[in-house]
Amino acid sequence: MIALLCIPLNQPHKLMNILYFGCLVHKGHFMHDRTDIYYGDRKWDKTPWGVHIDGGMLKGKPYDQGVIYFEQRDGWSAVAFCDYSIDSRPGSHSIFSCQCINN
Repeated sequence: MIALLCIPLNQPHKLMNILYFGCLVHKGHFMHDRTDIYYGDRKWDKTPWGVHIDGGMLKGKPYDQGVIYFEQRDGWSAVAFCDYSIDSRPGSHSIFSCQCINN
């Protein structure tokens, strides 16, 4: 469902590069690909947000659960939202980012 939000409907696409930044099983926000492989800091520079993906998309915005923020940058789309399901610390969030690759 989240991946579908990231696809521009007016362009055909062959595949997508999808990354998840957030908690999976335990506290700590890390970058993962579609296979749930942990990439740590090595994948942060793969998105246009770089290291600012950690808190950058929600900077200056209220940390309210249920509010989804959407942003597009340099061929990438991302949705970010506060997520306290694993980490209850203030500012805990999850981000799904996807890069559409044209045919």
